[in-house]
Amino acid sequence: MSYQIGNALSYLQAELAKITGIKEAPAAPPEAMAQFPFALAYASSFSSIGGSGFEEVLDTLVVEIHVARQVLPKSFPIALGFRNDVIGILLADPTLGGSVDTYTDVRGTFGWLQYAGESHLGWRIEIEVKGKIGC
Repeated sequence: MSYQIGNALSYLQAELAKITGIKEAPAAPPEAMAQFPFALAYASSFSSIGGSGFEEVLDTLVVEIHVARQVLPKSFPIALGFRNDVIGILLADPTLGGSVDTYTDVRGTFGWLQYAGESHLGWRIEIEVKGKIGC
């Protein structure tokens, strides 16, 4: 079976939707969001190493968790807590529902995020995953 990046993203979105407090986790990025907090997963970059009859791919997937910043002292601790939820998804199933071989690295930044021309508080978490594409 050949690795499909869309399966990994679908798995992440479904798991993000289960996080307590997340009000929206759409399957595809919408033009704008009205429900907060919301979560998005998308592909950012990749590299590959060729082999005999296959290509090993390292994809960087991004998870963004956006929290409305209407009352910053209230929004700050809510936004901060979502990092552990995302890490928990990876620990529970490092293969993302069997869609990747494993994840190899996780890194993130916390602060202001932009979406649809608006500024929100939250996490941008990069997850490097590994899979093989067969010939």
